Amino acid sequence: VKEFILPTEQACSTDDAATRICRTVIHLRNALLVKLDNTLAACDLTAAQYGVLVTLSDMKQATSTQLCDALAYDKGAMSRMLKRLECKALVERVLQSDNRSQMIALTASGQARFEKACDCVAQVYQHSLQDVNESDMKVVENVLSRCLKQL
Repeated sequence: VKEFILPTEQACSTDDAATRICRTVIHLRNALLVKLDNTLAACDLTAAQYGVLVTLSDMKQATSTQLCDALAYDKGAMSRMLKRLECKALVERVLQSDNRSQMIALTASGQARFEKACDCVAQVYQHSLQDVNESDMKVVENVLSRCLKQL
């Protein structure tokens, strides 16, 4: 009996180098997010929440739209994320002088939690790259940067 393969499965069954590399990057991303979520639980954060805190720490303050652009989130997902972070008192909305627009900023508590979380994240990153030498890291960083520019 011949195995039935859907046409879409056949079309996706390529096994070239580009496919293998991209799938490996996806698996790495997913594994990192799981490890980060598990590690950041001690800080009562998720990897996604940490991403917002990192971005706000870098930008000092931002509009919701700027955060969406920086993190490639849709507006609905960002709105829900900011509400969760506000409930944890990690971010605050600051009304601008025009009384129409709002900026999002870290609270003092948010900054302290972010700094604590940075240590946890650094440990995960260091552990994940412990068997990669400095020369290989530079090559991987260069290649991945070039790939990102193509997207």
